[in-house]
Amino acid sequence: MDTAIDMDLNKIKQVFSDYWSMRAQTYSDDMCRIDRREDWKTELKQRVDQRFPGRKPGDIRVLELATGHGYFAGILAELGYSVTAVDLAPGMLEVAQRNCAQYGNRIAFMQMNAEELTFADASFDVVFSRFLTWLLPRPETAYSEWVRVLKTDGLLLTYDTMLTKERKPEAEAPSEEEKDNPYRTELIQRTGMAAELYDDLIRLSGELEIGFLKRPDWDVSLLTGMGMDASSENVTRLSALKRDDDSEMSQLLLIKGVKR
Repeated sequence: MDTAIDMDLNKIKQVFSDYWSMRAQTYSDDMCRIDRREDWKTELKQRVDQRFPGRKPGDIRVLELATGHGYFAGILAELGYSVTAVDLAPGMLEVAQRNCAQYGNRIAFMQMNAEELTFADASFDVVFSRFLTWLLPRPETAYSEWVRVLKTDGLLLTYDTMLTKERKPEAEAPSEEEKDNPYRTELIQRTGMAAELYDDLIRLSGELEIGFLKRPDWDVSLLTGMGMDASSENVTRLSALKRDDDSEMSQLLLIKGVKR
């Protein structure tokens, strides 16, 4: 990889880490007001039980990627699994550890880039993420890493909104109208983050190649080529992004795969 690309990746990594660290507490507060915990417990238990019938939960090692404020790490711990939860943003991990203090050593929190995992091959029975893939600068690398750390017959579960955007000629600075966006203004005020950080996050995430791919077909094809039995499924019933007009942002998809 050449130096220019390295610098771009380092910039993206730093902006994403800084943004989500600043956003951590308000994100936790906002998400914890959406009560879908029992729905998600049922969903994840059914998926894992189906893959590992008869296995004791404590013998099942689960890796959660981009744990954020620890919401799903807590659910996975409540289900009895051995949980390792990683995140790029140190601020998010601080909030997650506070939110999950009741689970003690049932969750191991670690700062780590989901595209550069430091675990040994075949370390986990399950790799899980939600709302991560749309922010991946190198999705092929990420998926390769997730498959690598899965054991044979292990289960990959990644949930995300997967909208394909129209490609623009070049990234533009936010217009005055965009700067007056009430959400942008409120978030900057609530978190204390610099406006430039918010604008960088929006710009850089909008430039990522994954946003222009035909998903989930692209994901399934890539994972199949890596030796996974892969498929996709609409699971909008679990979406926390409900809108009155039932717009596409409410669509939640699952990419699932079994390592062979």
